Amino acid sequence: MGFTPFPYDITEAAVLDVYDKLAQEGDLYAFHTLSGVPWVEAGQGLGLDGYGQSVKDAWAFQKAHIKPDHKIYLGLTPLDDSRSRMADYWGAQEHMPLPPPWDTYDFNAPEVKAAYLSFCETAIANYKPDFMGIGIEVNLLKKNAPARWAAYVELQKSTYEALKISHPDLPVFVTLTGVDLLEGWTDANHEGQMAALADILPYTDILAISLYPYMSKYLADSLPPTVFADLAALAPGKPIAIAESGYTAQVTTLAMAGITFHGSPEKQDNFVNLLVNEAQTLKMPFVVNFVVQDYDALWQKAGGGDLLTVWRDTGFFDENGAARPAMTTWRNALARPLAH
Repeated sequence: MGFTPFPYDITEAAVLDVYDKLAQEGDLYAFHTLSGVPWVEAGQGLGLDGYGQSVKDAWAFQKAHIKPDHKIYLGLTPLDDSRSRMADYWGAQEHMPLPPPWDTYDFNAPEVKAAYLSFCETAIANYKPDFMGIGIEVNLLKKNAPARWAAYVELQKSTYEALKISHPDLPVFVTLTGVDLLEGWTDANHEGQMAALADILPYTDILAISLYPYMSKYLADSLPPTVFADLAALAPGKPIAIAESGYTAQVTTLAMAGITFHGSPEKQDNFVNLLVNEAQTLKMPFVVNFVVQDYDALWQKAGGGDLLTVWRDTGFFDENGAARPAMTTWRNALARPLAH
């Protein structure tokens, strides 16, 4: 059970405080690498020493704050933040434009396959993860850019098969957005999503779900109690895990979209209670709540906007650092080890 180190403010004190909370309030670190892929260096077969300084600094900082008694879930992805094309180039800086000829390649190009596998192997050697994600919310590519889907599946297949040869005991998987897999929850074409799931299932050891139930037709007004069972039923025989999740604990308005989530601490606690109980029932290998503390301070300094607002109020600590009821529910579950 754990969190990502997503900070609530852009200060050193806030960053370090989040790592302290991760050490105290969980037994797993969820490291999502969303800065891009070092395509050029990985394509040359270079290890971490040959990567850009930005990569080396970020990975060194995370490693320095890992407690040895914690598990590690590492999530990499070849998709960009919009989940519609190849990830940006991560070199001297994060999110650099893809340089030629990388800006002409599709996911199934031999150069992309070789580079992404090299990147995954380098990351595994660096982090020594217990759970290895090689794609994040990949079913959104089927929704956002369906013409690229077949090429992506080729990349997923080749990466998965190679990693299972070199690391046969390491769980290797991708994550999928749960609300888009459940029929009628969003505007995603259900037939298309089921086809995408069928394409992916042979090349993922875990049905790893990204789940924010309020980002659906249900908003924060209701929560179907069968949500986890319904998701698990989509992949019989595969373990299900919650690779990231959250539920808004405040009334949150997306100004540009004209949407209001009527969240509350009680509704968040109801979701977390369902989550940890179903984790036991379904024998989930791990669960993650993405944000440990509300990031109002970071949101304001970053200029606000709907995109950052969506997850702003999903922390187990509010913006002032006060623990919400969900924190107690989570702590009680943490003291009761997950059934395996």
